[in-house]
Amino acid sequence: AESHLGAFAGLGGLAGIAAEKAAIFGALAEGGVAVFNADAPHADILHGRAKDAGAADIITYGESPGAEVRLLEAVDTTEGVSLRADARGRVLSFAVGMPGRHVAVNALAVIAAGLALDADLTALARALAAMRPPPGRGGRARLEVAGGEALLIDESYNANPASMRAALRLLAAARPAGGGRRVAVLGDMLELGDDAARLHAALADDLAACGVDVLYAAGEMMQHLFAAAPREMRGAHVAAADDLPDLLQGALTAGDVVLIKGSNGSGMWRVARALKERLGGKGGAA
Repeated sequence: AESHLGAFAGLGGLAGIAAEKAAIFGALAEGGVAVFNADAPHADILHGRAKDAGAADIITYGESPGAEVRLLEAVDTTEGVSLRADARGRVLSFAVGMPGRHVAVNALAVIAAGLALDADLTALARALAAMRPPPGRGGRARLEVAGGEALLIDESYNANPASMRAALRLLAAARPAGGGRRVAVLGDMLELGDDAARLHAALADDLAACGVDVLYAAGEMMQHLFAAAPREMRGAHVAAADDLPDLLQGALTAGDVVLIKGSNGSGMWRVARALKERLGGKGGAA
């Protein structure tokens, strides 16, 4: 994915990053199994390096037709996501206690690892149903706002273009109550190197596709997305995350669904924390 591009600037883009990360397969012990995402850019590089390293088995997962553990269906529920997957000919139906299609794909990695270890896949599936979002990873809270409640989706732990799009799809799947709005509160995605401005601006199409009504943005790079967003969508752009809580406290209204996301270093987690503390955040789902 397009993350940490700045840190890997000398490797020649995503293909170079894939080759660098594939070096881990060089540590495979005899009889070792390689597991990786078949949907990843340059998955062919990962496959070739695993084969060259003498992997006894290669198990891929994802949505690609050739994936060994393949997602067949994923449906968000009030408790998380319900999915069906084909694990080398065995169809599994189970739930994960976190929402989102990206979470469903991540769950396939667990099943793939289970295949590699000859583990009880049914037991693994049951365990995944008991998962709950770690802090900043999609947890939800009810906020007390003027006229009623708003729903907060806290995705503030970290961000890159791929995870930002996944979070926006979560916002799209949520249903604002009454006259509520879909509100995106976004901070800078860090370590994207020379492509940072372009990658931020490119998210404007995703905002529109996901039905975002209002955008609040914080940070130097997010000004590029704010400028690219439709004029009627622009709520406010501020210099730093700490400028947002006061603004949002007065702007949120009953029925709103609010997504907060940004790289950890952008401090968006402080925005989520402040809103929960000020507006009495209570656990909830939608």
